[in-house]
Amino acid sequence: MHRTRKAWLWGLVSLLPTVVAAEEANSQRGVEKHIHRWIAQLDHPSYARRREAAQKLFEAGSGAIEPLVQAAQQGPLERTHQAVQILARMLTQGQGSLKSQARAALERLSRCENAPAARRARLALAQAGIHVDQRQVRPGIGVPQIVPGIRIQAGLIPAGKVHIRVQKDKNGRLRITRTKPGEEIQLTETPEGKITLQIKRKTQGKQENKRYEAKNAQELKQKHPEAYKLYRELKRLSQPPVKILVPGLQPGQ
Repeated sequence: MHRTRKAWLWGLVSLLPTVVAAEEANSQRGVEKHIHRWIAQLDHPSYARRREAAQKLFEAGSGAIEPLVQAAQQGPLERTHQAVQILARMLTQGQGSLKSQARAALERLSRCENAPAARRARLALAQAGIHVDQRQVRPGIGVPQIVPGIRIQAGLIPAGKVHIRVQKDKNGRLRITRTKPGEEIQLTETPEGKITLQIKRKTQGKQENKRYEAKNAQELKQKHPEAYKLYRELKRLSQPPVKILVPGLQPGQ
């Protein structure tokens, strides 16, 4: 009888690790579910709800970092802004590994294809005194470095028989137009990251018109790979030659 009871007790003890592991797995799934719910509330119409969700995500720590990176890349713009701000707070207020993980996440975002996310990540890093190597920034994604006393001038950019015109309206909408004989391509990108690409070509006397739309660069890449290549090329070509004017010196001196 004594041996039977002892064996029964040992059986219960041996099951404890399995029970604990199952409870931890369930708890982890519960936290992940909450994190995704808080992410969805980052662009809620209520400011109080947005603020509460941001605080919960900050308190969730390292488990929220990857979902925040994905939210920043996928938007919409308010969610991108909030996600980057939370990562920036983790960088400046976090401790130990959380701080280093947040920095790595922001550095990844600074090189991503979502222009609003990349700009905000670079600004967050700069405010924390962290330099991002310009050579690692994707063409057309980075923001200009502002140096006191130096102005950057740009206009119509000639490239042989190809002309690139870059325009930005008061609402932040970017328009890049590339024209060459028999072809006109126009790219429009909103501050929220929405992309419209229009192509007009004349081939053997026939007019060909194409139009592509996507909510961001990642969606354009997935749905229209060829259009995405044009998008990247236009963003690269739109970078103007830089003319540096130093106070006290005239051009050509």
